[in-house]
Amino acid sequence: MLSKVKSVPEKVRPKVLNALRWSNRTNRNRAIALGLIICLCYLPTWLRLIGIDLARGSSFPILNLGFLFFGIQALLKYRKEADTFELSPEDQLLASLAVITGGGLFFISLDSSSFQALGCAIAVAGTLFLTFSLRLFTHYPLKLSLLFFSLYPSLTYLLNNIRLLVTGDSMEVVAAYLGNFGLNLLGQSSHVDGILISLGEGSVEVGSGCSGFDMAVPIAGFAFMLGLFFELKWTKTLLLTVVGVGLALLLNIPRIMVLANAAVYWGEDSFYFWHDSWGAQIFSGILFTIYYYVAMPIIGENAK
Repeated sequence: MLSKVKSVPEKVRPKVLNALRWSNRTNRNRAIALGLIICLCYLPTWLRLIGIDLARGSSFPILNLGFLFFGIQALLKYRKEADTFELSPEDQLLASLAVITGGGLFFISLDSSSFQALGCAIAVAGTLFLTFSLRLFTHYPLKLSLLFFSLYPSLTYLLNNIRLLVTGDSMEVVAAYLGNFGLNLLGQSSHVDGILISLGEGSVEVGSGCSGFDMAVPIAGFAFMLGLFFELKWTKTLLLTVVGVGLALLLNIPRIMVLANAAVYWGEDSFYFWHDSWGAQIFSGILFTIYYYVAMPIIGENAK
């Protein structure tokens, strides 16, 4: 251990030594240090998956980063309370067990980012309990919930699977019907059968990624964060959310129409262009641009 510390630059070495001494001073400090180590071990996985989603044109990383911002903001506001409380031995044991349990789950699940995220969240909860006590959770329950959600890097996958479990493919069926209706309005001869749109001599399946859900959830989360940031009344936040979701589902109709034509008439390369990252970024850019001009009048004076 000493040889490793000696390899650290001289300017940083005193801080490292102080941190090592502090982390080994009490069982509480050891548990907090373990929680921080788990977070550092999880960070590369989190950043990698966030980067993959960004490269694919997904808007969900906006939610991760925004939720993380509000969670850290709550911690910074409450940090002055850290030295004004004493944990009972029972609470300290419970929080330490949470850190150890989270760490155990994390390190036995290195091949699963979902379980890594869960293990890290449990460890973070225990670490925050040890650092700030239960009062932190009662002061900022909403923002701390967002902090835990931010730790899961693939919110698209998680929320979409929950939605499919609850509603099945009903959202895809509605999206296919609306896309087919739009094609008919333009004079194109198409018909729909469940989630299949037949156009000309070909057909296209409206899968879970084309239901509009992947566009509606980020805009709803963005509206929710606007409400928190500008400290809006819940009625305004709800209105921002409803408008955003409505715009996302509305814009998904021309997206399905474009994909149907690309799949049948324009060729495979064109289909993958509009279906994958570039197409997703184009439609997301259009959606957020329209939403900006609609949302600002709703926010009103709070935006100044």
